[in-house]
Order: sequence, then structure tokens, then C-alpha cells
Amino acid sequence: MSNELFIDEKELLTCIAAGDEAAFRQIFHAHYNKLASFVQKLTKSHSTTEELVQDVFVKVWLNRSELASIAKFESWMYVIARNHVFNHLKKTAREYQQQQAWLELVGADNLEIAGQSDAVDMYSFIEKSIEKLPPQQKKIYLLKRQNGLRNEEIAQQLNISMETVKKHFTLALRFIKDHARHGIEVLVVFSLLF
Repeated sequence: MSNELFIDEKELLTCIAAGDEAAFRQIFHAHYNKLASFVQKLTKSHSTTEELVQDVFVKVWLNRSELASIAKFESWMYVIARNHVFNHLKKTAREYQQQQAWLELVGADNLEIAGQSDAVDMYSFIEKSIEKLPPQQKKIYLLKRQNGLRNEEIAQQLNISMETVKKHFTLALRFIKDHARHGIEVLVVFSLLF
């Protein structure tokens, strides 16, 4: 189809399903502002809103073959947007929790001494510490910290006792703390010398 305007949304969706970019642009312009307003209320961030709304429309385009069978496009699109926002917020919260846990682990004083520019290096020390853990400790640490599983869930998933989970997690924390602290102390000394 060419640059004609589609009046009927069903016809528009059918054309998009067939790969019509003009039809896609029309639906994009028809829904962008309203969808952005919805996402903005959830994220409270203009840049995040723009990114997420664009992601929603990319998903619409990538799933265009389904569009002809969708009865209520706007509702379908809002569900995609809502899920996308919630996934983004969960990821952001998980990253924040990890950052806070690592700050507790290595001590905020060490971070202040070394300065903000070295924070990335310190973060990499912690990452390297995790990589050096024995396999079972690493698995338990990641299940607990990254996936947010409770001890009971980890024990069930790995088919081990809760006491074993607690023991391995405690050992992992001790190793990470000692290894990361040593790395951070080296960074602090290095930053003071240079």
C-alpha cells in the first residue's frame, strides 16, 4: 500500500501484518503520545519512557504477523507496555539491591576513600570475586542475590539441605568480602599514590 490513510483500525492492522510500513507509521503516530503518557506515569522518567515506548513499538512490528487476529489492539499494546515497564522496574530494583548489598559487603567507607571514578573498578573486583567462588557456593550466591530466591527455594532447587545452603552462602559472602576488600585496598593505595 502507498501513503493512503487508513480509517478502519482492523484494515490498518491487516496491512501492518503484511509488512506495510506506512500503515505502521500511522498506528505509531496515532498511539505514541497516549502510550507515552501511560508509561511516564509508571516510570516517572522521560528518557526511560521514550526507550520503553520505542521498545513496545519494535515489539509490535516484530509481532506484526499476529496483528490481524487481535480484536482490541490498544488493550493488547497496553498489556505489552505494562509488562515491559514492570520488567524494567524489577530489573532496576534488582540492580539497586545488588549495589546496596555490595556496598554493605565492602563497606561504604572504602568507596568514599577511593572516589566515584573507581566505583566501576570496585564493582569489577566484586564480580571477579564471585567468579572465583567454588561452583556450589557461586550457584547458591547467585540464586540468592541475583534471583532473589529464599534458602528453602534454593535447597529444593538444588536438592540439598537448608543448612548446606546457609553454610555455602556464608562461605561465599566471607570469600567475596575478603577478596573484594583486598582489591579495593589495592585500588585505594593506588589512587592515593597516583
